[in-house]
Amino acid sequence: MIYGIASLARLAFVMPVVMASAGAAAQDWPPPAGKPVDMSRTVRLLDAPPTPCVSIQSNTATILLSHAELLQQAREKPSSMQGEEARAVLLERLAARGLLQGLADATDASGCTPLREAPVADDLRTAGDFLQRGHAYVFSKTTRAPAAQIEVRYLAHDFRGDILFYLPDEKRPFLALSWWVR
Repeated sequence: MIYGIASLARLAFVMPVVMASAGAAAQDWPPPAGKPVDMSRTVRLLDAPPTPCVSIQSNTATILLSHAELLQQAREKPSSMQGEEARAVLLERLAARGLLQGLADATDASGCTPLREAPVADDLRTAGDFLQRGHAYVFSKTTRAPAAQIEVRYLAHDFRGDILFYLPDEKRPFLALSWWVR
């Protein structure tokens, strides 16, 4: 059984903000699920926080997402799409709706609206989708500065795969998502 970011099927079509690294060709991204792989890409992030914004806390970073883009995603309908692409859009829509419903009533120190409670898996997957497309602003809690780019690493062995998100010069990911499991 394969699990992953809802928009993984669509990421191959929306990667203009991604620069290849580790010798991977554009057509090899994202790598196929279910097989051992270790591939990374560097992704440029937003230069400024989106306004209005939503903040999601991770262990060493604050991830800021566009509230307007989340609303648009929550309303998107898979009208002319079929099969896996339509399913991916539906899952994205449901995840965005859930994230928006979990927002607090006030803003935080970043000026964004935080979640009322700790993020759930769908919230983190939505953040991962925005990060992979470069549609996020990330503030490092370690350096107390925004990150211009991040590294997205697909790491899989025989029995499971993960998507790991790294800030520059950090050895541990600030976000880790389960990609697939056997």
